[in-house]
Amino acid sequence: MLLIIRNFIFLQLLIGLNSCVSPPDFPAETACEKAVFRGIFVLNEGSGGNDAAIYYKDENTGEICTELFEKVNSQPLGDIANALYQDKDTVYIVMDNSQCVYKIQLPSWKLLGTLKLPDQSSPRHIYKVSNTRAYLSSLYQEKVFVFNPVKMELTGEIPLVRFQDGINGYEDKIFVACGNLLNFKNNKIAIINTTTNQLEQYLSLPLNNPGRVLLKGDTLIVNCRGNYDVEKDSSGAIFFINVHNLNIIHSVYIKGSIYEMTVAGNDLFAIRDVGDTTAALGSTGIMKVDLLTGKKTDIWLRETDFKFKEDGDYIYSLDFDKEKGNLCVSFSISGKGFMINPFKQIVGEYKVGRYPNSLFFYR
Repeated sequence: MLLIIRNFIFLQLLIGLNSCVSPPDFPAETACEKAVFRGIFVLNEGSGGNDAAIYYKDENTGEICTELFEKVNSQPLGDIANALYQDKDTVYIVMDNSQCVYKIQLPSWKLLGTLKLPDQSSPRHIYKVSNTRAYLSSLYQEKVFVFNPVKMELTGEIPLVRFQDGINGYEDKIFVACGNLLNFKNNKIAIINTTTNQLEQYLSLPLNNPGRVLLKGDTLIVNCRGNYDVEKDSSGAIFFINVHNLNIIHSVYIKGSIYEMTVAGNDLFAIRDVGDTTAALGSTGIMKVDLLTGKKTDIWLRETDFKFKEDGDYIYSLDFDKEKGNLCVSFSISGKGFMINPFKQIVGEYKVGRYPNSLFFYR
């Protein structure tokens, strides 16, 4: 009887061991090893230690890859991934400290080319006007770079004030936010004529430090983030500007600062301080502005509504899933991202890295 039991146990162990070992001729495919990538993609800035990364989640299988660019292209992404620009089946990734722009093919995520930038540049955001011309803002250099997206080569420079950030375009105009850094204060939107490739004029705003430049129809939406000045703090605001006559048609002021923004249908969502100061970020929330009526909801959601809180963790970026109608809310250091429906319900989650600044879907 004991021998039978021993044989039975031995047989069960063999079955158990065999069930844990994948067949050697058919290795399991992981999320990083696919030829075609479709699902959720997150661009993570990283912490400034050459640790920028692209996270990918397959929406069908739920598999996650946290080093997509590196696995596909056999090289690290680099240092501080500042922005992502998608043009149909092509993605451009702006690398700040690495001083370059990558051109990537979808859905393979293979690297097609690299734009190398001069020393001391600090590339921020891209706007593409044609297959042969795109504009790139730079934080430190007093110029906007012009480059050929096909050849990935610099073709020109446009002199501009320093500390440029967000950039967007409408017809034959490019709008570049020129903001603050340290003790330098600025309140300008630079307007570049794409026909002449020259600075046309500056538009002065009522507050300092414009950051993002969004478009909804023929309306520019610009956030002024405040001075970040400990000794003399200032408020933030969102300005809605007619692109034709450059008049401010609506203003939304708050105490504290306004950071990132995204347009979600007929609503604008923005990350703001829950407190009343811009100098010291204590707690974040999401404000909502109805773009049809102008009605403002000061705090639509708070970071504490997500039922977790880590020291130094706050809402870092907002994106909108147009296909499913959900707002995507990413946190700075906890690795957490949430999909929120219009009723403020969490309907999904995704994984992010350190300081996620851009999220998009390729389905």
